[in-house]
Amino acid sequence: MERYPTTDEISLQRETHTVDGYARYIGETFRKYLGGKWIIELDNPKHAFYNLPEIKSEFFRDCPLSFVIASTDRRIGHYISDILKNFIDSE
Repeated sequence: MERYPTTDEISLQRETHTVDGYARYIGETFRKYLGGKWIIELDNPKHAFYNLPEIKSEFFRDCPLSFVIASTDRRIGHYISDILKNFIDSE
């Protein structure tokens, strides 16, 4: 939260590699706990995460990059872990 005070800051081109690393880490963590695999939707350009990596499991499908950006907007340090805990608890 200190590094990215706004979603505009996290979206800058110079941050691409760092943000990609965050998304990969989050995605692998979700995959570890929820199962599933990485997918990229290429068949439907109207899909919300068209051409972006997603994690898809039996009961979960989402784009880790969206969690990174949303956590910057929400400004709480436990936003992503709360999402993961909610999915684990719902199993």
